[in-house]
Amino acid sequence: MAEYHLHAKTHNRGVGKGAGGHVRYILREGPYAQKTVEQVDGNTVKKERVSRTDEVLHAESGYLPEWAQTAADYWDAADQYERKNGTVYRELEFALPQELPEAVNILLAHDFAQSLCAVEGGHTPYTLAIHRSERDPSLLHCHLMLSDKINDGIARDPALWFKRAAVSPKNKNPVDPARGGAPKTQARIGQDWLGAVVRPLWAELANQELAHAGYGSIRIDHRSLEVQRQEAEQQAALLWEQGDHDAHRAALERV
Repeated sequence: MAEYHLHAKTHNRGVGKGAGGHVRYILREGPYAQKTVEQVDGNTVKKERVSRTDEVLHAESGYLPEWAQTAADYWDAADQYERKNGTVYRELEFALPQELPEAVNILLAHDFAQSLCAVEGGHTPYTLAIHRSERDPSLLHCHLMLSDKINDGIARDPALWFKRAAVSPKNKNPVDPARGGAPKTQARIGQDWLGAVVRPLWAELANQELAHAGYGSIRIDHRSLEVQRQEAEQQAALLWEQGDHDAHRAALERV
């Protein structure tokens, strides 16, 4: 079974290094473009600054408004204009299947982001970066930053973009949406989004690519270990009743 690792975080305005700082971290830009390492030279240890660009296999952004020429433009504006205590971004960090080639994993991460950003009314901006593990460059993981703002195609400047959306009162004339900020998707509020949408979608897309690559017997299982254990116990009991003792032993090993 392929390694399954995916967790999510929600970041509010004013917490940590902000969206602008975090996007520079995952892209290895600005203050995160270099790191200090120790080099042993005989009996002495020297500290040197080295580039971190090789840690990033691939990076991309999508559905940014026209005024955002770079990912940093968008996320810096989110830090500046998002309302107090508002959600600035959501982050998904997940491991990519080691069995797949790098090019396939890049497409897999892209498809995952595209699917999650498609919401009612348009698409939400995102930035992703795929990192190589420092201990093993063949191991890849992805950071995916998601905005809850929906790019509905209406031109707004940064200050207006992050304001509250214009809402039409009931039984009154509709309000021009261009007078307010970009709307926010409500589909990601609560745990249902992570458990019912994100985890199953990632397992489905990853398993499709594993099957296409000839790894039909290797699958990602997004369910909890407790659920998987209960299923294995039920299968072991059934195999014992059927008299298939070899398969029963294999099922017990899975338990």
